[in-house]
Amino acid sequence: MDKKGFEMTPDERKEKRSAYQRAYREANREKVAARQRAWHEANREKQNSRSRMWHEANREKQNASFRARYEANREKEKARFRAWYEANREKENARHLAYRRSAIENVADSYVSKLIGLPRNIIPQHLIEAKRNQVLIYRCIQQLQTTLKERNEK
Repeated sequence: MDKKGFEMTPDERKEKRSAYQRAYREANREKVAARQRAWHEANREKQNSRSRMWHEANREKQNASFRARYEANREKEKARFRAWYEANREKENARHLAYRRSAIENVADSYVSKLIGLPRNIIPQHLIEAKRNQVLIYRCIQQLQTTLKERNEK
């Protein structure tokens, strides 16, 4: 036997109501979806205009608050980064040097653009490939020459 509404706790009432709503939505899925679409279609412009009006009215206040938060956080982050960098300077310098060496060893696009002497974004890809091949051939020749010198010295 079901309890009456006044005999149930608030949680039991909420659970019973949500179970009833779930069952109704499940049984009338298309009808509920059509009703929601119709409401959104009828109220879309009203909702958008209300939001737009609020943003226009509060734009300066929002921008000023954003700028204040940005400046405060920017100074705090810069100070935090400086402290971290001072604490990890040797490790960071070693990591950066390893990164630069790997770019040189792998003949990365950035390294090739530095060899050519132009910014990376204006150099065509086929020119980068040609220069990369030239650098790799040059390195191969250097290795061959050092190997031949070592063999001749023995």
